[in-house]
Amino acid sequence: MIRKNCIQWIHTTGNIFTVDTITTFAGWLWIVCYAAVIGSIGNCWCCWRLWNFRRPRLNA
Repeated sequence: MIRKNCIQWIHTTGNIFTVDTITTFAGWLWIVCYAAVIGSIGNCWCCWRLWNFRRPRLNA
């Protein structure tokens, strides 16, 4: 009984820890990727606007 509870506790705790770690890591990774993508799109958009603004208008 004690051994079963101990194994169950280790198993449950291990699962919670693993899921929590993966979720946290995935969450941070998602935030970083999202920020990088938004930053890239923002930079590209700004550069594109500046480039279009500076160069003479051509047939688009």
